[in-house]
Amino acid sequence: MQRAKVGGAAVLMVGALLGAMPVQAQATFGVDLDLFSSYVWRGLSLTNKPVAQPALWVSFPAGNASITVGGWANVDLGQYDDLADDISESGGSSALNLAEFNPYAEVSFPVGRATLTGGATGYI
Repeated sequence: MQRAKVGGAAVLMVGALLGAMPVQAQATFGVDLDLFSSYVWRGLSLTNKPVAQPALWVSFPAGNASITVGGWANVDLGQYDDLADDISESGGSSALNLAEFNPYAEVSFPVGRATLTGGATGYI
């Protein structure tokens, strides 16, 4: 019974791949959540306790170009106890502090075999 299901799934997958038609470009989006034991930026420790770093973006076609807008954040996950060795970008006064938010926008377009991209980032 298992062999029949696997064989049927393989035939269905091959048929879907062979029958695939090109479609118009459409908007795409993404969400990430990274968890780290600390936040180090360019060699400088900004926190020494766990952080969450969520990100969200959407990209959509604009003629021959592609426009992407999104944001990235750094969230302190724990409360700091005000010891001399505590390092917190947000002060660490409570758990789940939004320490940093970086919105960004960029435009990309093809140039020959390459892609040229330009954009801006805000550091809040």
